Amino acid sequence: MEILLAYVTVEGLTRRVAARIAEIAREAGHLVHLVDIADETLTLAEGTGAVILAAPVHGGAYPQRFESLVRDWADQLTYTRNALVSVEPALGRGRDRDAAEACVARLSAATGWVPAHRHHVAEAPGPADLGPARRALGWLGFGGPEQSADPTDWAALERFTRGFLAELVTT
Repeated sequence: MEILLAYVTVEGLTRRVAARIAEIAREAGHLVHLVDIADETLTLAEGTGAVILAAPVHGGAYPQRFESLVRDWADQLTYTRNALVSVEPALGRGRDRDAAEACVARLSAATGWVPAHRHHVAEAPGPADLGPARRALGWLGFGGPEQSADPTDWAALERFTRGFLAELVTT
């Protein structure tokens, strides 16, 4: 099946998440078009069997360019098998799943699109994301950079992706 996987990234994790989803889908025999929303003007081509949209959430909101794309595509997305993958920096640092779902609800209210499937990817800050004061405290032994290794739950992302792909084959 032909799948459009469009993403927007701010710090790079969403790009890695999208690349992993594309890799899993290609291994399963799907034709995947992996596209950075910031790099191209996108159209949703006829014949696209499914769309996966991936975007980070910062400050409780998706990037404006992502929201604009979703708004433009809302009608088409409604009639295409689809999934939303949210990369949530605050998950794992105190933000709960209800707050993450509230962010999806705000996106739906603003755009008219309700994702058929969704997955929230937790992201913790790496040393470069911590800011100079927190990095300095870490290097002094107060929760150092070794504790800020990427805690992304890649296994959960793989389970979600394989489940979504399996539904494409059975429906």
